[in-house]
Amino acid sequence: MKTLQFWADIWSISFNASKTKALTISSIVSHHPPLQLANHILSEVDFHKHLYLIFHRSLTWHTHVVSLYHKAITRLNILRKLRLSVPRYKLLILYRSYILPLLDYGDAIYDNISTADSGRLENVQATAAKLILGCMQTTSHLKILNELSMSPLHLRRNYHILFAFHKILLGPCPTFIATLTPKLFRDLSNHSLRHVMNVQLPSCRTALFHSSASRLWNSRPTSVQSLGPNLFRSKVTALICGKSHHVMHLCGVNPRTTS
Repeated sequence: MKTLQFWADIWSISFNASKTKALTISSIVSHHPPLQLANHILSEVDFHKHLYLIFHRSLTWHTHVVSLYHKAITRLNILRKLRLSVPRYKLLILYRSYILPLLDYGDAIYDNISTADSGRLENVQATAAKLILGCMQTTSHLKILNELSMSPLHLRRNYHILFAFHKILLGPCPTFIATLTPKLFRDLSNHSLRHVMNVQLPSCRTALFHSSASRLWNSRPTSVQSLGPNLFRSKVTALICGKSHHVMHLCGVNPRTTS
C-alpha cells in the first residue's frame, strides 16, 4: 500500500480512500493486519463487481449467478406484460435483444459454475420460451427450445469458449494473454504428431476443470482447429449442437425465415 501511495504521489493521482475496499482472494479465512490507504483503514469485503462480473473471495461464481438470475427474471416481466398483445416473433426478438445478451455476457469466464447455478440460468431461458409460446409451465424444456430454435445455455457457453480460445491461439491476441495460454503440441515437439493442434492440459486438482477450454479445444478434430475464424465458427457450432436449426440459430440466422 505504501508503494501504491508513493506511485500516486509521483503521478499526482489521488485515491478516494473512503470508496476503496479490500478483497482477500482465499478459500481460507485469513487474519491479517488492516490495510491502510491515505491513513484510512480499508474495509474488507467478500466480493467485488468489476466490468459487471462479481468476483467472490473464494473465486466461485455463485454470487454472480444469483445476481444475474435476478436481473434476468426482472427483464422477463417485459414478456409477461406483452405476451397477450404482441406476436410470437416480436417476443422472441425482445428476448434475444434484452435478456439473452445478459446471459451471454462473460459466460466464457464463469463456465465452471456448479450444476445448480447452471440449472438456475437454464430456467430463465426456459421460462422466457414458455412465455413466448404461451405454453404450460410443465412443458418439456427441450421441446420448447426446439420449437423456437434455441440452444441450451451450456452449449452456448461451450461455443463462446472455443471461439475465444481459437482467437487466443491463432488469431490477434494481446501478448500478456497469449503467454498464459497452454502451448500447442506442434510447438512442444519436432515430431509429426497426430494431434498437432491440441494443447497441453494444465495440471489441476478439481473436477471443475473437466469442462475447461483446453479440454473442449482438444475434443475438436484437427481439421477444425486449424480453420480460419469464420469457418471455425460454423464448424464448431455444427459439432456442438448437431442439429441444423441449432447451427443456424447460433450463427444469427432464423431458420424459419430461410428457404
